[in-house]
Amino acid sequence: MMKPTKQEVSTQDKVIAETKRLRIELLDKSDAGFMLELVNTPNWKKYIGDLRIKTRLGAKKYILDGPVKSYHSNGFGLYKLCLKENGVAIGVSGILLRKELSLPDLGYALLPEYEDLGYAHEAAQEVINLARSKFHIHKLLAVTRDDNVRSIKLLEKLGFVYQRNSSKNMANNIRLYSQLLTIL
Repeated sequence: MMKPTKQEVSTQDKVIAETKRLRIELLDKSDAGFMLELVNTPNWKKYIGDLRIKTRLGAKKYILDGPVKSYHSNGFGLYKLCLKENGVAIGVSGILLRKELSLPDLGYALLPEYEDLGYAHEAAQEVINLARSKFHIHKLLAVTRDDNVRSIKLLEKLGFVYQRNSSKNMANNIRLYSQLLTIL
């Protein structure tokens, strides 16, 4: 039996879950180039917001201060989505704790060329499964803008139920959804 290389070991250590077509992995500072590209896509800027990250160093700081810090503080966070067939990073999905919300919420975003191919649904469904079985979350929230029709359809397909528009600490054009999770 061949001994795995350092690259293989580190990649395997980062894998949180797998779906039919995706590996869900921990983000780390080596993902700065990918994250820089993702946060500057038109849909990220329109629907999530302009983080004003313009350099790899800024993207590295975002990863360390956001997802990596959340892994250590909460046990969960935002994860990188990679195609199983070739390891290409195509987006992110995960569980976030926002100061504006009282409970964890589901987040996701894809590079434009991977939208509308079912990857967001596949990844989000697995993240919901992790929320339930690994992190023992009883209720998961999700937020999206009123004009993000694709996200609204996806949330409803995943079983989220519309609660209300906005919360007192968020913008007025935000829709709040929730889903009760049965612990397995």
